[in-house]
Amino acid sequence: MKNVTTIKAMWFLEDKLAKISIKKKQELPPQKSFNLAFFRRNTVYLQASYLLGSIGFNNPSRNIQRTVYETILRGYYFLIEPEEAKQYHSALGTDQEKEFLWSRKHYGHSFLTEKLFKEETISSYKRVYELFCISSHAEIKGLSLDFPKFSEENIEDRLQLVLSLAFGSIQLITELFFDSISQELKTIVSKVLEEIVITLGEQVPLFEPNKETYQSRIRLKNGNFKLIL
Repeated sequence: MKNVTTIKAMWFLEDKLAKISIKKKQELPPQKSFNLAFFRRNTVYLQASYLLGSIGFNNPSRNIQRTVYETILRGYYFLIEPEEAKQYHSALGTDQEKEFLWSRKHYGHSFLTEKLFKEETISSYKRVYELFCISSHAEIKGLSLDFPKFSEENIEDRLQLVLSLAFGSIQLITELFFDSISQELKTIVSKVLEEIVITLGEQVPLFEPNKETYQSRIRLKNGNFKLIL
Protein backbone atom coordinates (compact mmCIF):
# COMPACT_ATOMS: atom_id res chain seq x y z
CA MET A 1 0.00 0.00 0.00
CA LYS A 2 2.98 2.34 0.36
CA ASN A 3 3.06 2.75 -3.42
CA VAL A 4 -0.58 3.85 -3.42
CA THR A 5 -0.12 6.46 -0.69
CA THR A 6 3.07 7.74 -2.34
CA ILE A 7 1.39 8.19 -5.71
CA LYS A 8 -1.54 9.93 -4.02
CA ALA A 9 0.98 12.26 -2.39
CA MET A 10 2.53 12.98 -5.79
CA TRP A 11 -0.86 13.93 -7.22
CA PHE A 12 -1.48 16.14 -4.18
CA LEU A 13 1.88 17.86 -4.62
CA GLU A 14 1.34 18.31 -8.36
CA ASP A 15 -2.03 19.95 -7.71
CA LYS A 16 -0.53 22.33 -5.14
CA LEU A 17 2.33 23.31 -7.45
CA ALA A 18 -0.02 23.87 -10.38
CA LYS A 19 -2.16 26.18 -8.23
CA ILE A 20 0.92 28.08 -7.07
CA SER A 21 1.94 28.57 -10.70
CA ILE A 22 -1.52 29.81 -11.70
CA LYS A 23 -1.74 32.12 -8.68
CA LYS A 24 1.48 33.88 -9.64
CA LYS A 25 -0.12 34.88 -12.97
CA GLN A 26 3.19 34.80 -14.77
CA GLU A 27 4.89 32.32 -17.04
CA LEU A 28 7.22 29.92 -15.30
CA PRO A 29 10.87 29.89 -16.41
CA PRO A 30 11.60 26.93 -18.72
CA GLN A 31 13.47 24.90 -16.08
CA LYS A 32 10.35 24.95 -13.88
CA SER A 33 7.73 24.58 -16.62
CA PHE A 34 9.55 21.59 -18.11
CA ASN A 35 9.98 19.96 -14.73
CA LEU A 36 6.40 20.51 -13.65
CA ALA A 37 5.31 18.77 -16.86
CA PHE A 38 7.89 16.04 -16.23
CA PHE A 39 6.61 15.56 -12.69
CA ARG A 40 3.02 15.22 -13.87
CA ARG A 41 4.06 12.63 -16.43
CA ASN A 42 6.24 10.76 -13.94
CA THR A 43 3.27 10.53 -11.59
CA VAL A 44 1.13 9.02 -14.35
CA TYR A 45 3.90 6.64 -15.39
CA LEU A 46 4.70 5.47 -11.87
CA GLN A 47 1.03 4.81 -11.25
CA ALA A 48 0.96 2.69 -14.42
CA SER A 49 4.21 0.96 -13.45
CA TYR A 50 2.80 0.13 -10.02
CA LEU A 51 -0.38 -1.35 -11.48
CA LEU A 52 1.55 -3.44 -14.00
CA GLY A 53 4.18 -4.57 -11.51
CA SER A 54 1.66 -5.54 -8.86
CA ILE A 55 -0.02 -8.02 -11.20
CA GLY A 56 3.21 -9.55 -12.46
CA PHE A 57 3.89 -7.60 -15.66
CA ASN A 58 7.54 -7.20 -14.75
CA ASN A 59 9.07 -6.08 -18.05
CA PRO A 60 6.30 -3.65 -19.08
CA SER A 61 6.55 -2.10 -15.61
CA ARG A 62 10.34 -1.82 -15.93
CA ASN A 63 10.08 -0.19 -19.38
CA ILE A 64 7.96 2.57 -17.92
CA GLN A 65 10.38 2.99 -15.03
CA ARG A 66 13.21 3.53 -17.48
CA THR A 67 11.39 6.56 -18.92
CA VAL A 68 10.88 8.01 -15.45
CA TYR A 69 14.55 7.50 -14.59
CA GLU A 70 15.68 9.26 -17.78
CA THR A 71 13.25 12.10 -17.11
CA ILE A 72 14.58 12.66 -13.60
CA LEU A 73 18.13 12.99 -14.94
CA ARG A 74 17.05 15.44 -17.63
CA GLY A 75 15.12 17.40 -15.02
CA TYR A 76 18.19 17.69 -12.84
CA TYR A 77 20.23 18.89 -15.81
CA PHE A 78 17.72 21.67 -16.41
CA LEU A 79 17.77 22.48 -12.70
CA ILE A 80 21.50 23.05 -12.48
CA GLU A 81 21.76 24.57 -15.99
CA PRO A 82 18.74 26.90 -16.39
CA GLU A 83 20.23 28.46 -19.54
CA GLU A 84 20.16 25.01 -21.14
CA ALA A 85 16.43 24.78 -20.45
CA LYS A 86 15.94 28.24 -21.98
CA GLN A 87 17.84 27.27 -25.11
CA TYR A 88 15.84 24.08 -25.50
CA HIS A 89 12.61 25.98 -24.97
CA SER A 90 13.61 28.49 -27.68
CA ALA A 91 14.46 25.68 -30.10
CA LEU A 92 11.13 23.85 -29.69
CA GLY A 93 9.03 23.91 -32.83
CA THR A 94 11.74 25.61 -34.91
CA ASP A 95 13.96 24.41 -37.73
CA GLN A 96 16.83 24.27 -35.23
CA GLU A 97 15.14 21.82 -32.84
CA LYS A 98 16.42 18.65 -34.52
CA GLU A 99 19.97 19.98 -34.75
CA PHE A 100 19.81 21.18 -31.14
CA LEU A 101 18.75 17.76 -29.84
CA TRP A 102 21.32 16.02 -32.01
CA SER A 103 24.10 18.16 -30.50
CA ARG A 104 22.93 17.01 -27.05
CA LYS A 105 22.71 13.40 -28.18
CA HIS A 106 18.97 13.78 -27.57
CA TYR A 107 19.74 14.11 -23.86
CA GLY A 108 20.56 10.41 -23.72
CA HIS A 109 21.74 8.63 -20.60
CA SER A 110 25.46 8.83 -21.42
CA PHE A 111 25.23 12.55 -22.15
CA LEU A 112 23.37 13.28 -18.91
CA THR A 113 25.50 11.15 -16.60
CA GLU A 114 28.66 12.77 -17.97
CA LYS A 115 27.16 16.17 -17.22
CA LEU A 116 25.79 15.34 -13.76
CA PHE A 117 28.04 12.83 -12.03
CA LYS A 118 31.65 12.37 -11.02
CA GLU A 119 33.65 10.14 -13.31
CA GLU A 120 34.17 7.54 -10.61
CA THR A 121 30.41 7.12 -10.06
CA ILE A 122 29.20 7.14 -13.67
CA SER A 123 29.71 3.36 -14.01
CA SER A 124 27.27 2.65 -11.16
CA TYR A 125 24.55 4.70 -12.88
CA LYS A 126 25.34 2.93 -16.13
CA ARG A 127 24.73 -0.45 -14.45
CA VAL A 128 21.37 0.77 -13.14
CA TYR A 129 20.44 1.97 -16.62
CA GLU A 130 21.42 -1.35 -18.17
CA LEU A 131 18.97 -3.10 -15.83
CA PHE A 132 16.20 -0.75 -16.96
CA CYS A 133 17.09 -1.42 -20.61
CA ILE A 134 16.99 -5.22 -20.42
CA SER A 135 13.55 -5.44 -21.99
CA SER A 136 13.16 -2.08 -23.68
CA HIS A 137 14.30 -3.15 -27.17
CA ALA A 138 12.98 -5.77 -29.55
CA GLU A 139 14.49 -9.06 -28.42
CA ILE A 140 12.92 -12.44 -29.17
CA LYS A 141 14.60 -14.14 -26.19
CA GLY A 142 12.84 -11.95 -23.66
CA LEU A 143 9.31 -12.27 -24.96
CA SER A 144 8.28 -14.76 -22.30
CA LEU A 145 9.15 -12.22 -19.61
CA ASP A 146 6.66 -9.69 -20.97
CA PHE A 147 3.72 -11.72 -19.70
CA PRO A 148 2.56 -12.00 -16.07
CA LYS A 149 4.99 -13.80 -13.84
CA PHE A 150 3.76 -14.07 -10.28
CA SER A 151 7.18 -14.12 -8.67
CA GLU A 152 7.08 -12.44 -5.27
CA GLU A 153 10.71 -11.39 -5.70
CA ASN A 154 10.12 -9.78 -9.10
CA ILE A 155 6.98 -7.99 -7.96
CA GLU A 156 8.69 -6.65 -4.85
CA ASP A 157 11.60 -5.43 -6.95
CA ARG A 158 9.29 -3.51 -9.29
CA LEU A 159 7.32 -1.94 -6.45
CA GLN A 160 10.45 -0.87 -4.60
CA LEU A 161 11.73 0.80 -7.75
CA VAL A 162 8.44 2.66 -8.05
CA LEU A 163 9.16 4.11 -4.61
CA SER A 164 12.79 4.91 -5.46
CA LEU A 165 11.78 6.79 -8.59
CA ALA A 166 8.99 8.54 -6.72
CA PHE A 167 11.60 9.72 -4.21
CA GLY A 168 13.75 11.15 -7.01
CA SER A 169 10.80 12.86 -8.70
CA ILE A 170 9.49 14.41 -5.48
CA GLN A 171 12.92 15.56 -4.33
CA LEU A 172 13.63 17.19 -7.71
CA ILE A 173 10.35 19.11 -7.96
CA THR A 174 10.62 20.22 -4.33
CA GLU A 175 14.12 21.51 -5.02
CA LEU A 176 12.86 23.60 -7.93
CA PHE A 177 9.88 25.08 -6.10
CA PHE A 178 11.57 25.26 -2.70
CA ASP A 179 11.01 29.00 -2.31
CA SER A 180 7.39 28.87 -3.48
CA ILE A 181 5.88 26.17 -1.30
CA SER A 182 4.70 26.60 2.28
CA GLN A 183 6.39 25.12 5.31
CA GLU A 184 3.32 22.96 5.80
CA LEU A 185 3.78 21.43 2.35
CA LYS A 186 7.52 20.98 2.94
CA THR A 187 6.70 19.06 6.11
CA ILE A 188 4.34 16.80 4.17
CA VAL A 189 7.01 16.19 1.53
CA SER A 190 9.58 15.39 4.22
CA LYS A 191 7.23 12.83 5.77
CA VAL A 192 6.55 11.17 2.41
CA LEU A 193 10.28 10.95 1.63
CA GLU A 194 11.01 9.59 5.09
CA GLU A 195 8.38 6.86 4.71
CA ILE A 196 9.86 5.86 1.36
CA VAL A 197 13.35 5.57 2.85
CA ILE A 198 12.02 3.47 5.75
CA THR A 199 10.17 1.17 3.34
CA LEU A 200 13.36 0.78 1.29
CA GLY A 201 15.23 -0.45 4.36
CA GLU A 202 16.79 2.93 5.19
CA GLN A 203 18.27 3.17 1.70
CA VAL A 204 18.21 6.70 0.22
CA PRO A 205 17.82 6.77 -3.59
CA LEU A 206 20.44 9.11 -5.10
CA PHE A 207 19.55 10.87 -8.35
CA GLU A 208 20.91 14.37 -7.71
CA PRO A 209 24.16 15.48 -9.40
CA ASN A 210 27.31 14.82 -7.37
CA LYS A 211 29.83 16.88 -9.32
CA GLU A 212 31.44 19.42 -7.02
CA THR A 213 30.59 22.16 -9.52
CA TYR A 214 26.91 21.65 -8.86
CA GLN A 215 26.87 20.83 -5.16
CA SER A 216 26.40 24.45 -4.09
CA ARG A 217 23.36 24.78 -6.38
CA ILE A 218 21.46 21.92 -4.76
CA ARG A 219 19.84 22.01 -1.34
CA LEU A 220 18.32 18.53 -1.17
CA LYS A 221 21.06 15.93 -1.48
CA ASN A 222 22.44 12.80 0.12
CA GLY A 223 19.29 12.20 2.14
CA ASN A 224 19.39 15.51 4.03
CA PHE A 225 15.68 16.27 3.47
CA LYS A 226 14.83 15.97 7.18
CA LEU A 227 17.30 18.75 7.96
CA ILE A 228 16.34 21.02 5.05
CA LEU A 229 12.56 20.72 4.81
